[in-house]
Amino acid sequence: MKEVCSITQKPYPKRLIFKVVGYSSSTWYEKPVAKTGKRGRKPLHSDETVLHEIKVEIQNSVFKSEGYFKVKKRMQRRPNNAIRAGKERVNKLMRENDLLSPNRRSRSTKKNDHKGRIITDKPNIMWATDGKKFWINGSGWHWFFGVIDHFNDEILAWHIAKIGNRFAAMEPVRSAIRKQFGSVNRDVCRGMELQLRSDHGSQYDSADFMNEMKFLGLGMSKAYVRSPECNGIIERFHRTLEEETSTDQAF
Repeated sequence: MKEVCSITQKPYPKRLIFKVVGYSSSTWYEKPVAKTGKRGRKPLHSDETVLHEIKVEIQNSVFKSEGYFKVKKRMQRRPNNAIRAGKERVNKLMRENDLLSPNRRSRSTKKNDHKGRIITDKPNIMWATDGKKFWINGSGWHWFFGVIDHFNDEILAWHIAKIGNRFAAMEPVRSAIRKQFGSVNRDVCRGMELQLRSDHGSQYDSADFMNEMKFLGLGMSKAYVRSPECNGIIERFHRTLEEETSTDQAF
């Protein structure tokens, strides 16, 4: 590519040469000519050894998705049989063998399937609570928090808030307890069969919410992860809200 044009007396541009020979410039730059000069130190471990140890680290990992850098660091920090390899080398080996996190098969996770009956035979045995975000034209986003009885689908209390945090989630629970039992004093629900069903939303798993339930003496019954049917009573009520609310104020 150092040949000079007879007219311009300048070397031919690479783009013109690629066009003439039908070669892609991206292919050329992806596989550049190897540099000449003194080679670096010989690696301590062969590619086969490093690849084997990479697979061992992935197999023993408690995480589902990790990049090459964490795998490299863990091999390097082993108390025994430590493996030192450059990050580019580890990345190359993992990429060539489909071991990078997007290509790993996710491990099977244990899921608790809910096959029981959630409807109770009498009131005040199981309550459910949850939040639902909805839009009101001219006012923006709002949150609806409600408490429902699993016995007859009665909404015992509800609360609307602009900010759907843990404190807003407490309001309908406290209102329902005051309505049913006359107060929200300490241990007002202690000794009852009553439990409160909720999912694992940030509002309901927060320390403030859980401490308030302990103060009231109200036991919690958490729904299984990825099993919305556990909280199906209030989830079905939310669906009814979506169906019945107009488009101007749709949930």
